[in-house]
Amino acid sequence: MMLVLKVESTSLPYKYNLGLERQRDHHRMASSSSSSLVPSSSSLKSLSLKSSNLTSLKLAKCYFITDYGFSQAVVKLPLLEDLEVSYCSLTKVSMKAVGKPCPNLKTLKLNIFGDMFPGNKSDDEALAIAETMLGLRHLQLFGSKLSNTGLKAILDNCPNLEHLDLRQCFNVNLFGDMKKRCSERIKVKMASSSLPLPSSSERLSLSFRSPPSPSLTPEMKDGEYSNWSELPTELTSSILQRLGPIEVLENAQKVCTSWRRVSKDPAMWRKIVMHKVEGLGCNLDIMCRHAVDRSQGGLVEIEIWDFGTDSLINYIADSSSGLRSLKLAKSFQVTDDGLTEAVVKLPYLEELEVSNTSILSAKSLKVLGQSCPNLKTFKLNQRGFLRPRIQSDDDALAIAETMHGLRHLQLFGNILSDVGLNAILDNCPNLEHLDLRQCFNVNLLGDLEKRCDERIKVFRRPNDSTYDYPYDATAIDIFSDEVVFRLMPDANYYPDLMAGSDYSDYDPTDDYDF
Repeated sequence: MMLVLKVESTSLPYKYNLGLERQRDHHRMASSSSSSLVPSSSSLKSLSLKSSNLTSLKLAKCYFITDYGFSQAVVKLPLLEDLEVSYCSLTKVSMKAVGKPCPNLKTLKLNIFGDMFPGNKSDDEALAIAETMLGLRHLQLFGSKLSNTGLKAILDNCPNLEHLDLRQCFNVNLFGDMKKRCSERIKVKMASSSLPLPSSSERLSLSFRSPPSPSLTPEMKDGEYSNWSELPTELTSSILQRLGPIEVLENAQKVCTSWRRVSKDPAMWRKIVMHKVEGLGCNLDIMCRHAVDRSQGGLVEIEIWDFGTDSLINYIADSSSGLRSLKLAKSFQVTDDGLTEAVVKLPYLEELEVSNTSILSAKSLKVLGQSCPNLKTFKLNQRGFLRPRIQSDDDALAIAETMHGLRHLQLFGNILSDVGLNAILDNCPNLEHLDLRQCFNVNLLGDLEKRCDERIKVFRRPNDSTYDYPYDATAIDIFSDEVVFRLMPDANYYPDLMAGSDYSDYDPTDDYDF
């Protein structure tokens, strides 16, 4: 592995990007605009000594830079205006060290993977920012654990703040006065061609980076459309398709008659993604059935997180025999038998994911493989067993026996051994992507590692980093209390649209009692 420092200026550099780059050839030379080094505390300190006039510094995935090393370096950068620290290992100590020695700091981006686990809350970094970075204009805290307390401190102490990004800050609840303060204080700058989209949850985002919008008609560019109901049907459809089912059913369809009409178009419901949001207060099982009904049998992809039952999964299968993709994450009430009963009704299924849900038996895996001959992608994920070591190749042998057409296979945390891995390689000739992270019984002995390297285009080894794994990556170790979390849920951000509706066309029969 080599870490590369990319220099954007060949003379006295004013901007630096430090990034993590994996390279198979450790002797490959960097380009003429790059210089090679390990982005550690010592290299960062060396950089600060040579470039005291630095105005922009961006660190991404620099896991070897410590709080102490960062603090020692940043005090030597008095002209710093733009700082980004994304997916590093720095804490509040570093944030406190930045403010005073960098009085010109205008932009700070401090990003981590969002953590949806309840109670995992900390305002330390937010309070450090509020205490020392009073001149901030742009602040991004993607995935921060701050709560309303930390947000209030930032609003109180950063009077010049114009842009604030709180996506995946799941402890922030933008209700009441807090929402009003943000709306009044934060300046939102949008191009006339950008369309704001409604939010799936007020707590998910206060971001002002406009999502890509479809090409606008001349009338839209000239501002002729004064309200949402006047938008062309194809543009309204494009907007609603960017929203999730919860947003459409709870909010968007109530905006106006034209939006309600578009929301009932079966083409709107070919793909359904539903994640449970704390405090939503509706029955997601009923809402999901409603969404499936609106597809009128045309559902192609569905993904549900944190809810679901055997009854719901079978309802989906009975209503959508043409389903191509089914993803279940943390659907703890879905059983082995219930999922098997549903999957046999889905002969066209090409992608199946079962992550941190009920563990499928080897018998069920065989039924699945036999019932879904078109299956190309299979993800069967759970938390890894570090200690004690529990070993079984039943899953792997069932996959090898019945899923010969697989191209993508993820078995995160599986208890297979080298025997099971060999069977998969022998019987799945088209396999291109294989993820065996936290499969601690796989040792890659003999020529097995060579086979994987030669056969598999993308191979994730048992001890590879879990930084991009979207679920709880805490390995089970009954002999230790140490835990490491790596979470990365999806992010969506939209302002509120509800003010555009007069409810004159509201029909109570259109809504389920969620």
